[in-house]
Amino acid sequence: MLTAPDLRVLLSISHPLQSSDFYETAISVDETVVSNYWYLGLSYLLADREEDAQAAWFVPLSTATEVEIEVYTNELIIILEQEVQARSPVQDLEASWLIRQHIWTIKPDYTDNILELIVLANSLDRLTIEYLLEWQIDKLL
Repeated sequence: MLTAPDLRVLLSISHPLQSSDFYETAISVDETVVSNYWYLGLSYLLADREEDAQAAWFVPLSTATEVEIEVYTNELIIILEQEVQARSPVQDLEASWLIRQHIWTIKPDYTDNILELIVLANSLDRLTIEYLLEWQIDKLL
């Protein structure tokens, strides 16, 4: 059976469907392991199933206390950041763009992410004034 570190490898080499199956099974065995929902959502996201990703991430948040929501949100962002970093050496700009967009949706005031979004948007030739306004870059400056 695959372990969580093994799944990180699967995600990094673009096997999101296999990792989705793994995390769905893990959740069915123990619903209390919140990180399984984060990785399941990431797997869905990388498989172009954005709505399913958001739904997976919402499950633990829907019953969390205010304190737990902050902790859970930070955990999720760390996992998404790790995936972006894992994709960086192979220049997987599209996946990095997608993940960073979701990080922004989850935590819109995360300055480092906004700066990385600007760099990615520029690299992908998508940098527009509309994005800069949406990301509220004027407040960062």
